[in-house]
This record gives sequence, structure tokens and C-alpha cells, in this order.
Amino acid sequence: MANEKRPIWVAKDEVDLGLNLVPIDAIIGVKSTGKLYQLVTLTGLSATSTVANSQANLKEYTFAPEQWFTKAIFYGGFDNAITYSKVTILTPTATLAQTETNVGVAKYGNRGANVGVNALFYAGYITAGINLTTLLSPTAILVQSETNVGSARYYPSGAKSGSNALFRAGFLNGGVSSICTLLTPTAILAQAESNVGTGNYSGAGANVGVNALFHGGSNYVSTYLNTTTLISPTITLVQAEGVIGSIKVNHGAASVSVNALFYAYFTSVQTNFTTLLSPTATLVQSEGSVGTTRGSSSGANVGVNALFYAGLNTVYFNTATILSPTATLVQTETSIGTLRSILGGASL
Repeated sequence: MANEKRPIWVAKDEVDLGLNLVPIDAIIGVKSTGKLYQLVTLTGLSATSTVANSQANLKEYTFAPEQWFTKAIFYGGFDNAITYSKVTILTPTATLAQTETNVGVAKYGNRGANVGVNALFYAGYITAGINLTTLLSPTAILVQSETNVGSARYYPSGAKSGSNALFRAGFLNGGVSSICTLLTPTAILAQAESNVGTGNYSGAGANVGVNALFHGGSNYVSTYLNTTTLISPTITLVQAEGVIGSIKVNHGAASVSVNALFYAYFTSVQTNFTTLLSPTATLVQSEGSVGTTRGSSSGANVGVNALFYAGLNTVYFNTATILSPTATLVQTETSIGTLRSILGGASL
């Protein structure tokens, strides 16, 4: 998992203890009187268990590993003239982690999700909906050959689900769907596809704890949705679907803290609205407006924040917007990489 090389500990006080513990603030609302630390080095000790056993005032604290992703990867996209196979990897401060590269088959309308140390992108559009899987490493190279798996479609929603990637709904060549495709870290079906919840396309999803939360989309009958669909790692509804917040379509999503943040979506016009939902699909705070007005962007979690990238509002964007767990701007927006929209995003 993403945090396996970065053990997390809670100390009962703020003493460094000679273990090079770096304080990290306001991560996930720790249910402890201790302060949260990241263990950077383990000088003179062979294993984290040694620290746990030998230091009575330290204990290991485990939580969702997506809180510790250090890069956001964006793949594919479209700019009205070109369909891209472009890969853009951004750091937590929205700088290029490496030069952009072209990898695999050009596509747009795909979605992505983290799987272990890699990012898995699925579905999309070329001349019709596709069921292509593209598994990319942290340095933007193909981990294995692209393969065809499951139901061909475009504009699905994607989210991390346990150790797998869950892709839901989308537009089949005959209409909208509620198909769920659960893929393993090697891009094979973890179980048979099934239909769950309301059919739609162009929604968005994010991981919340062990589950995946999907919000918004269109039913293709001129109706935009504010439906929430919470799905377990075995593709079952965790609770009844609900309706909450603004109707939205063509938006990005990312995990922040224990919640899911949905951003920059189309209603009757493009917006810069934020919708922050809890793990039980309730509003955490009032919806707000922040950053550049656009739609058709993609999002990923980086550290404690969410990074949203690219988009469309008459013109194409390469804008990077970093939002905090409370949906405020972390830094001034930047323009970086290739102008495009309707691309997939994932955390690394």
C-alpha cells in the first residue's frame, strides 16, 4: 500500500525521542490524546515492531493509506482536435514530477484509481466506448500490456476500493449503465460485474474508508443528478442511495481526510463549486466556490490535500487547483503541462 514505506505513529507527547519523528497536523481527526507523527528514519533499529515494543510511549496508528500519496497522475484527455495518451505526474505542490510522456493507446473519457504502488486507468472513448485497462507505474511506464476487460463504455466513475479499483456506471454504446467493474492491481476482474444503484455517466467517485462514494452524473435524458451511491469492496450498496448537494456532471473527485471532495462541475453552466461529503454521504459543510470555473477536470489525493487538474470552459485548461480538507485553496492555482479535459486521475 502507499504508506508501507512511511510508518505512522502516535506519540503521547511531542518529544522527538531521537527517532526523527516529524509532526503532521490535522490529518484525519485522530481518536487519541497523542500527536500524529510520520516516522522518517529508524536509526539503529531493524523494524518498526522494535519501536512499538521498546518505546512504551509510542504506538502504531494505521489508517487509510491514500492519505499518504505523494503524487497525482493524470492520463489521456481531449482538446477538441487531439485525443491524448499523455501522462502528467504532479507533486503535492503542483509541479511536474517528471517530463510529460505519451503511453499506451490515446483515449478520453477514461477514469483512474490507485492500486498499490501503481495507477490503473479504465474504459474511455476512441471511436466508441472501450474496455481497455492501462496500468501505469509511479514513473509513467506501462507495468504490463494494455488489456480488454469487462464492459466497454466511456465516462464511468472510478475510485479505490480496498486493494482494488472500482469503476462504476458510464455510457455504453446503447445508453447509460449502472455496471460496476472491480479490477485487481493486475487489471483482472476481482469478481463478476454487476449492476448497482442508479444508471448514469459523467459522475465521479472517491474512496472513503473501505468504501467508494460516487456522486452526480447524468441519466442522459437531460437530467443531471445529485445522487450519492456508497459501494462496498464487494460491490454491494452500503446504504440506500441518497440525493444531496448540487446537481452535477463532468466533475473531479478526490479523498481528503476521511471525506470525499467533488469539485468544478457542470450544472446549467460550468462552476467552481465544492461539495464535501462524509463517509456516510452527508454534507460535511456548506457547498462553496473556489478557484477556476470549469468542468471536465479530474482529481487525486496528494498528502492531506486534493489536487484537481485540467478542464474545459469554452477553452481548455491545464490548471492545477489544490484544495485542503476543508475545500479552501492551499496555494495560488498554476498552469502546467498539456491543455486538455475529460482525462483520468489517480493517486500515487
